Amino acid sequence: MTAYKLSSPYIKIAILSEFDNLDTIIQPYLYSYAVFEKEEKLRDNYDVMVCVFKKDMNFEFKVKPQLLGIITPNLEHENQIMIKRLLINVINRVLESKGTMFLHASSVVYGNSGIMFLGDSGAGKTTNMLYMLDVEGVFYMSNDATGLMLDKNKSKIIMFGVPSEVNIRPGSLEAYPKLKRKILPFLEQNEDQGAMVQMTDNFSMNRMEISLGELKNAMQVKECSIADMKGIVLVQYNPHVQCEIVNIGIESLLSTIKKYKINGVYDSMSEVENVAEVCRNSMNYEVLKTLGKNFRIIKIVQNCNNSNKILDSIIRLKGEITYGDK
Repeated sequence: MTAYKLSSPYIKIAILSEFDNLDTIIQPYLYSYAVFEKEEKLRDNYDVMVCVFKKDMNFEFKVKPQLLGIITPNLEHENQIMIKRLLINVINRVLESKGTMFLHASSVVYGNSGIMFLGDSGAGKTTNMLYMLDVEGVFYMSNDATGLMLDKNKSKIIMFGVPSEVNIRPGSLEAYPKLKRKILPFLEQNEDQGAMVQMTDNFSMNRMEISLGELKNAMQVKECSIADMKGIVLVQYNPHVQCEIVNIGIESLLSTIKKYKINGVYDSMSEVENVAEVCRNSMNYEVLKTLGKNFRIIKIVQNCNNSNKILDSIIRLKGEITYGDK
């Protein structure tokens, strides 16, 4: 058995594997969100232990509190994806056990400042994230889920990204020709080479899925997994409005944000629900209310790219915006 430590600043997972190359195979799927390191000796100060067994059977896994057992005959592509998904869900559950609240939100980082986009389906969360990635100095954080945790000094809120595929609506590309020019040729080229690109049968109505690696190559961006929360953007698409930005007070945010709260463990991986006990009260809506003065909240109604105006309103604070409730 080979011992590994899978870690980030807020998690530490012990892994025992009968495959001695597990780190080199799985690490590329995790990017910088968590790091594999070989360990000469496992110690006791881990959040969860994961055991990967090599057995001649279909992929299975067994779960007990603080222990996850994975059984797989090989590390071929399909099983790599399964292990990656399991580990990401375990990471999310460990973060939840330490007070992280996950929201259905996309997010980026500018400097050390995290900006999160919230909105209903089709409002433009992913589209705004993609707009932002075209601005120099902006890093990708997350497309589908973003975690929030109170820092150790209880003075600010930390944002966490989740490494996952990016779903892009064809309408987003049509509305942003520059983005379309960057992404579509890359997808077409790599699809011929067997890259992980999934095109739906009804392209005009549904979405296409690309990996984070493919997005990074197409957009020439880097990822940032953790940052201080600086701004929340409530997005709303209106084809008749080019740009309308309004300051939002914390009370208005709290009345909206609850519907975007999600489970850190995705439904398809519900078996790992009990791998760590969730501390549900450490990061709650009252924390957002208390620390609301430390970040900026805006609502933007738009039909085009306004990424620089959003940065001006939240980070650079140069833009003139209409003030709403306080």
